[in-house]
Amino acid sequence: MQRHFLELADYNRWANRRLYRDAAALPPEASVRDVGVYFASLFATLEHILKVDRAWLHLLDGGALADLPPMPDVGDLARLTVAREATDAALIVRVESVDEAWLESGFAFSSTLEPWRGLTYRGSRAAMLMHVFNHQTHHRGQAHSALSLLGAAPSALDILVKGMLGE
Repeated sequence: MQRHFLELADYNRWANRRLYRDAAALPPEASVRDVGVYFASLFATLEHILKVDRAWLHLLDGGALADLPPMPDVGDLARLTVAREATDAALIVRVESVDEAWLESGFAFSSTLEPWRGLTYRGSRAAMLMHVFNHQTHHRGQAHSALSLLGAAPSALDILVKGMLGE
């Protein structure tokens, strides 16, 4: 199962690099323009993905919501890109260090967000790690749409494209 997560972590970094490269090609003010996606702008969408990834990594490592490390200053796309690269690298290191026992071990999380406040998820760490990748894929699709709405021709992010390009 670890091999599967390593492939997902590698794909995740590849897709993020392509998405951020496309975002960097836009005029600087474009990334913060409200284009009507769930988090309004491309930048806010990318920032959300980063914040949540950092939180999940912290929680999967046994940390608590109350002691989340502070978010780095990501006030522009260049700094957001640096933080994204660091988080993707940390995610890869995390996945490289897991074993089957860790993946199968229990994990519980109580939400603090509406409408799920007070509800608790109980499952395996493997399921939560899958959620991290699924969550990114979900919101990367929204960021991809934001790029299109901003007039860009965003790169394909399909995992099959990665394989076809040999990247």
